[in-house]
Order: sequence, then structure tokens, then C-alpha cells
Amino acid sequence: MKRFIIAALVVLAAGMIMASTAAKDLYVPAASRALGAFGTDWRSDVRAYNPNTATANVAITYLPMAAFAGQAATINVTIAPLHTAVWENIMEENFGLQPNTAGALHFVSNLDIYVESRIWTPGAEGTFGQRVPGIPATQAVAAGESVDILYVDNLSTADGFRTNFGLVDAGGVGVAYALSAYDQNGTVLGTYNGTVAANQWDQFNALGKLGVAGDTQYARLMLTVTSGKAIPYASQADNASGDAMYIDGTKIKSSGGGGGDNCGTGMLYGYAMQFNNSDWEGYISFPFLWAIEDFNLWAWQDPTPENPNNDDDFGAVYITPTNYVMWLGFSFVAESPDEYVPLSDGGPFDFSIKFTYTNSSGKQVLEATYHMVGIFQCPNYVGGDMDALVKALDATYKDYAGKWYWHFGAGVK
Repeated sequence: MKRFIIAALVVLAAGMIMASTAAKDLYVPAASRALGAFGTDWRSDVRAYNPNTATANVAITYLPMAAFAGQAATINVTIAPLHTAVWENIMEENFGLQPNTAGALHFVSNLDIYVESRIWTPGAEGTFGQRVPGIPATQAVAAGESVDILYVDNLSTADGFRTNFGLVDAGGVGVAYALSAYDQNGTVLGTYNGTVAANQWDQFNALGKLGVAGDTQYARLMLTVTSGKAIPYASQADNASGDAMYIDGTKIKSSGGGGGDNCGTGMLYGYAMQFNNSDWEGYISFPFLWAIEDFNLWAWQDPTPENPNNDDDFGAVYITPTNYVMWLGFSFVAESPDEYVPLSDGGPFDFSIKFTYTNSSGKQVLEATYHMVGIFQCPNYVGGDMDALVKALDATYKDYAGKWYWHFGAGVK
């Protein structure tokens, strides 16, 4: 039985939390101070953490959409060592911008920092909104690269969703790009060629811009950058409530504009995302690396065909029982049901793997069984759904009862 090894950063949280990466150069891809439909009143709150023992000097630049180009501005702030800086309603309180304005924020620091943001509005009962992470500039999609964005729906029904697509120039010289939409079976639904000026941002209805009429569900977007660098994303909103969820567009990346030439062999990089369900109100992001060889699939940290069982597995689990955040080192071993998971072009796959997570003290704290069902498509793309049954092995942690559900996808790295 072949060892099934997967590299992952698993985020378990009581609210809308996704793993962030510290960097000196980061983008919050969407920020707003605007009045919207149905009496909404949107604003952005930002928090930045300095994990260093020295003061971080940070320049925050507002990169607006073309209609608000004259509002571009930079503010300079400091973050004390090991402190978290908080800017509530940053567009109005710190940049002095009244409704309406929309764009992105660019953070440049002398030290690595973490940045998180939330766009939100007061609602009839409480508030609703979406968390927007700080994306390192190194994750930008460069000329000649493509990314796939999953979970793209446009439904007119009251219980359906609509999806916006956005991107920000991350190179300072402007971006030219091609955007295509595909249905669940890989058929092209529409295409669009666009540009974003230097140090600006754009957002639009994802399928409407591509001329896709009528209700559409389970679509996929593929962005190919032809010049410059961009950080793309999608935002899917509930038609009934207006509540939205952020979808990172930098993860499922392909070199050379869409997947490579050797179908059935390659290295895949992707992610899985979970959204709210009846068992648990929260958000999980699960990046991973996979490998395929001669239409056989496995997942790995950094193996080679000669050494597929590389044991250099490590990472972190971010867990918030009763709103208490803890970092855990983990290690794990998982077994695949067969020596390989077989693939065929356009064909399905179905397998389960089991993980036991061990903290930095060597104690087993979590156990999870992941079940993945999906489709492999040439040129080298996998997508599908995953559920997990997660059990706490230590009374310190909340027993996460019930199953969690993800949608996942991966493209050639």
C-alpha cells in the first residue's frame, strides 16, 4: 500500500478565517466605502499584525477603480513590535473618502507583517460581509500564467447566488488579460479581453461581462494574464441576504497560459474551500500539492517519482475552540486505498484518506478522514468536492461533530 502524503495548511475556525501569509509587500484585493442596493452601507475594516521584535514602518496605498482614479493616496503608519494595528472604516477614517469609492489596498513594509480585512455592512439583524485576506505580491499572476477560479454561479432565484470577478494591478505598469468561463463539463461559455491601468482595480459581474445569459451554476473562470501582473479574486453573494464570500484567485495557477502539453503527467497546485453549512458556521481553506504520472494521481510535500514517500511533512493547524486561537505544529501519515489513484481524461475519481494530526509536543490532537470525488480534465486539471469527518482526540479542543464540505481544484504548477 502506497503512502499517500499531502502538503496542506488546514484552517479550522469559529468564524470567517483563512490562513494568511506574512510578507513585506501585500495587497488587500478589495476595499470599499459605498452605498449599495437594498440600503447597504459598505465599509472596510483592516487589521495588521507585526510578529517582529522591531517596529514595522508601513505605507498603505489606495488603488482605486478608474472612476475614482483621483482618489488614489498613500498613508504612512507604524506598528509596534508584536502589536496588532486596527483601522476601522479605513477608507473614510484614514483616507478621508466618503461614499462612493471602491478599489484595493497595497501594503509595503520594512518587515514581514500579516494583514486581514473585512468588507461589511449593517443589516436588518446584526451585520454581514466578507473577509478579504492580505495577498503577498509574490502570489500575483504574471504574464504567461493562468489561474482557474471555481464556485462561479449566476442564478436569478431568491435562494441562488451571483458572482463578481475582480483584479488589481500588482506590477505598477497595468495589466492586460483574457478571461474565459467554462461550464461544469469544460465547454466554453464566453470570453472577454480586458485591461486595468497602472495602480488601479476593477470588478464586474463575472458571467455577465462575458456575455453568458441566463442562470448558470458550477461554472469555472480561467484568467490568463498577457502583460503585467495581477491579483484576481471572485466574490459570490447570496441573492436573498446580500451576504458574500471571498474566493482567492491566485491559487490554481498554470504556467504558459493554461496547463502544459503532457496530459496525464505533471505537478498540480490547488486549493479546497469550505463555506458555511448547517453543522458549522465558518470557513476553511486547504492548499495542497498533487502529482500525476501516466494518469496516476497522488499528493505530496516534495516527492519525486524515485522517492514518492518523502516524510518531510510539517505545517500548522489554526483552531479556535471558544474563540481561543492556538497554533499547533502537526505531522501526519495517510494511506491511499490503492497504490495509485487512477485517472482518465474527462473521467471521475473517488478516494478517501485519513489523517492523524500531532502537535509540536508529539500528542495526537485531531483525526480527519477526507473523501474526494472529482473529475480529471486535460490539459491537467482536477476539480471536485470533498467532505471530511473531523474528530478531536484531546479534550482541550472542541469536538467538531458532523461533516464539512469543500469544493477543490488544481492546475499545473
